[in-house]
Order: sequence, then C-alpha cells, then structure tokens
Amino acid sequence: HKLLKKINYSTEKEEEQKYFHKAPEQLVAIIKINIQQKAALNFTNIANDNIQQQQQEQDEKNNDIIQEQQRNEQRKKRTLDAYSNALQAVEQTLIALERQK
Repeated sequence: HKLLKKINYSTEKEEEQKYFHKAPEQLVAIIKINIQQKAALNFTNIANDNIQQQQQEQDEKNNDIIQEQQRNEQRKKRTLDAYSNALQAVEQTLIALERQK
C-alpha cells in the first residue's frame, strides 16, 4: 500500500513537471495563429452583421418614404376627384339655372 502511494506520488510529480514545462515554440505559434484567425473571423462576422443591420434600416426608411409618397399621391388623386366633382356640380347648377330662365 505504501509502495502504491509512492508510485502514485511520483507519477503525479512527473505529470506536474510535464504540465508546467515550456510549450514548444511551434505549438505556441500554431495556437497564436488559431486565435488570430478566430478573432479575424469574429471581426468579419460583426462587420457583416453591422452592414446587414444598416441595410435593413435603410430599406425600412426607403419603404417609409415610398409609403408616404403613395399616400401623397392618393391624397392628390382624391383632391383632384373632389375638385372634378365640385366643378361638375357647378356646371350642372348653371345648366339648371339657365333652363329656369
């Protein structure tokens, strides 16, 4: 039992030493490149999201402008129709007054 503890203890010490050894430069370089690639990808995704959001906001503004223009056109048409109806009513009234003479 004591021998087993001694073996486990020495194995743990060896693992600790291996764990805290300096990593090889090549491994550090690979990890650094991976981190940079992920950061660049995240930056690109964020930039794309911002562009999409700005485009969506611009599309909404454009839609609002188009709808406002359509409402104005409808208002103009109704005004013109009302004017035409009023003009026809005046003409009919004048014709009726002429007939009464």
